[in-house]
Amino acid sequence: MRFMWGNVTVDTPDAYGGAAVTSKNLYRKTGLASFTEVAGAATFNANPGDTYEVIFGIGASDDDDEPFGCKVSWTCPCQAYPTLSAAEKCTLPNGKTGIVDDTAAGTSLTSSLFDPDDGNAITSSDTIDIDAAQMKNIRWVFSGVYEEAYGNPWTNDNVVTISYNTSAYDDVKLTDQSGSTFPTTETPNHYSAVAGNAAKSYKVPAVLSNTELTYYIVVDADDTIDPGANADNNITVYMYDGNHFINNDVSPAAISSGVQDEDAAQVGGSTDFTDTINVYNG
Repeated sequence: MRFMWGNVTVDTPDAYGGAAVTSKNLYRKTGLASFTEVAGAATFNANPGDTYEVIFGIGASDDDDEPFGCKVSWTCPCQAYPTLSAAEKCTLPNGKTGIVDDTAAGTSLTSSLFDPDDGNAITSSDTIDIDAAQMKNIRWVFSGVYEEAYGNPWTNDNVVTISYNTSAYDDVKLTDQSGSTFPTTETPNHYSAVAGNAAKSYKVPAVLSNTELTYYIVVDADDTIDPGANADNNITVYMYDGNHFINNDVSPAAISSGVQDEDAAQVGGSTDFTDTINVYNG
């Protein structure tokens, strides 16, 4: 009987059960320059004892809409028909293993912003009153889509961008429930700038399944201008999803992660999230 030593099957099970997900994946022998694409349930030849760099859930065209997976180093065992399984390599923060679907285009986060004065959700008809020289701590409660992920949970490179009028506000910042400010980061190129507005961006974790999360948007109004006097003073909150990508600006090419690649092209397949802090009371 002739065995196919090192004929590796790539296994990409859904972390939430059901049928395995046919995902694109990349691999290369450690030390080589180029990656090769292999689909979930497909095979590739590997040398027993050699180590490979493997990235689940990304293809050679890294802007494809793909399920999210992890990046691992894997040594091919000396056995016939070995299996390289995301179930053994990719563990989510909730303990589930495998890969997870990204939140499909056309769907997004579920979000509510709350007025600290009356506890009501802020809407276009129930606005928040922010007067000159006031500081408001606006609670933001949001969740993702059941058994999907908004952003890659193994990279945690999502970005929240807050757009605000610099005449009406001295500053805004994004904090967690403890009051700690999230790390600031570069505003993505796919953010559409608004005349007269500044944009502050923060790096935040991915949103896994329908877990409910609470952040706070701290708004510091200008000392003399009443923000509620002008609709241009509404504040917009965006979230962009991050993922792995192939960085071809280095040699050899490397796997990096973020919400945009080395050419500032958008990474991630989900619909960009937006919500509005309606301030105008005219």
